[in-house]
Amino acid sequence: MSESQSIEKQTYDQFIEKLKAGDDAGAKDLLVGKFANGADYAGEILLFYIYENFDLDLVMFKAVHYGCEQTFEEIKAKLSILAEEDGCPHQLSAAEIYFVQVDQRSNLGDEALADKIANGMIPDLWPIPGDLSSFGIPSRTGDIPFDTNKVIFAEVQNLSLLKETSLEVLVKVDVAKNGAADLSEGRERLSPEEFGDRSRDPESMTLVYNLES
Repeated sequence: MSESQSIEKQTYDQFIEKLKAGDDAGAKDLLVGKFANGADYAGEILLFYIYENFDLDLVMFKAVHYGCEQTFEEIKAKLSILAEEDGCPHQLSAAEIYFVQVDQRSNLGDEALADKIANGMIPDLWPIPGDLSSFGIPSRTGDIPFDTNKVIFAEVQNLSLLKETSLEVLVKVDVAKNGAADLSEGRERLSPEEFGDRSRDPESMTLVYNLES
């Protein structure tokens, strides 16, 4: 570690290395342990430092990705407390959120077109499995409020993909504070190519986080 780095940043880097190694107990100890003397945050803990300097929900999902459940639960609890203190839900810091917007086939006013959608013949209007009266529109939105308590480790474990510059996490739509209604705000319709190979399940959404340098 560089001597020019602050104690806080050195501790954070150690924490991330422990996450990557799957050292849940070690990562949690660093997360809630007080900084050493000489730190600007003397007497405070790494969790507070991360909250002020990084995206706390990204770090929470990193903990899930590397299988560190205790660390995940500590961060989740902190986010829940912050939401109560602020009187409003935490905003997901994901750079992009991909989801399938559900719409009614009856709105088309065109039964022939509706049949083509149901048969998967319209590239950018997707059939909804088990729902013959609706279709899905590939979509994307930005930050949304989410209910921390609805993020369950066992439900999101093994549903993340780490890329070179991003982390993608698949979560349930109802993690959003108001469910699918929150996703409709600022929704951008995409082509199938823009949406990529992400989940077409309308009950799920893909959070895409930019990894800090």
